[in-house]
Amino acid sequence: MSFWAPVLHFLRQTRILGRVTAFIERYDLPDLSFLVLFSAFPLFQIFEHSTLWLLPFCVFLLLWSGRALLWRREVKLDFADFLVLLILLLQLSTALTGYGRAADALVAVLLTSVWFSARRFFLERGADALVFFSSLVLVAVSAIGVGEYLFGMAELRWIDAVRFGNIGGRVTSLFSNPNILAVYLLLYFPLSLWATFAPQNKGRSRLFFATTSVFCALCILLTWSRGAWLGFLLECLLFLLFCNRKSRIAALWLPPLAILALPILPVSIRERLFSIGDLGESSIRYRLQTWQGALRMLEHHPVGIGVGEWAWRIIYPHYAVSGTARVMHAHNVFLQVAIELGIVGLVIFLLLIAVAVRRALKAKNTVALTAVAGVLVMGFFDHLWYSPTMLVPFWSLLAFSCQSGGRRDKKDLFVDILHENR
Repeated sequence: MSFWAPVLHFLRQTRILGRVTAFIERYDLPDLSFLVLFSAFPLFQIFEHSTLWLLPFCVFLLLWSGRALLWRREVKLDFADFLVLLILLLQLSTALTGYGRAADALVAVLLTSVWFSARRFFLERGADALVFFSSLVLVAVSAIGVGEYLFGMAELRWIDAVRFGNIGGRVTSLFSNPNILAVYLLLYFPLSLWATFAPQNKGRSRLFFATTSVFCALCILLTWSRGAWLGFLLECLLFLLFCNRKSRIAALWLPPLAILALPILPVSIRERLFSIGDLGESSIRYRLQTWQGALRMLEHHPVGIGVGEWAWRIIYPHYAVSGTARVMHAHNVFLQVAIELGIVGLVIFLLLIAVAVRRALKAKNTVALTAVAGVLVMGFFDHLWYSPTMLVPFWSLLAFSCQSGGRRDKKDLFVDILHENR
């Protein structure tokens, strides 16, 4: 039996190729472009300049959104859209008035503007197709990360080797950094988790999403990012709170069970967890010193220095605590937004988050809200889009959180692709 025989048998049994083809035929070019951009963007990480590969999609989608806004009367901007427009204007203006490069500002604007395409997609198509195709990529990325650890390919250069040398290294999968990988996993994990327990999913569909969720959870663990672990725990807690009545009861037991499980955890995990809040630990001390220098910089540049690494490199060394002059970002996404876009930009960003939370809770649209909440917890300790490509899933899911409802063709449900033949 050849290697491909089981694969071909699976494709024949599920008729997946024919169903995917029929699915694609029902989508227009802008929808397909956004689908590829959101679902498959991790695959672009294998290229040296991954951001450049994403920009053509963003330019096309931005032009299409502008055309729709100009020629379609039914397209309307609401309060959340205006807040995003203000953020885009600040990204451009700080490049002119601050120290940032115009190229960095343009990249940030193009990647952030995916918000408008995301809102249109979620309004007209729903999230089902995105969940399915992004889960296909997610399980592959997670499996690669787990494989790195199992085959001894994880690296130790991102940890204190003296204190945490026993963890065996941190995985990166297709990404260049374990923290960037952790951001990606936190953003997409809730999608597969919710799909696992969706009532319309049964049999193969549920098994597929459950497998994806398990691999993703393992990969989050193997990034050894403590901020990501905290975000992951919050996502699990929110899932239990929002899923159904029975799960809310389970949510009450999660904190005490987590505490009781601590003694039986592997020593490496336990030591890593207990190091949270240890001011003597090198990376935590490093972050505190970085925040101190960043706050000094914000005090002298309250209107922002501009987006991008270039502006930070020019300004930060003048305010850095000794030994931290080579830090590349603020290690806090809220502080980073304030430094790049000014205090006004931070206020707008926080207001947009508040609008998203309010709308998501009102519409019971809590899947994307769970993802955004989890990744923002990690954002207290890291810069979420140090890799600019992370702007795409973040702003897309934030747009999804702001979606109060819309039209959806039931024939487009991703679960149809994996459903058993009847």
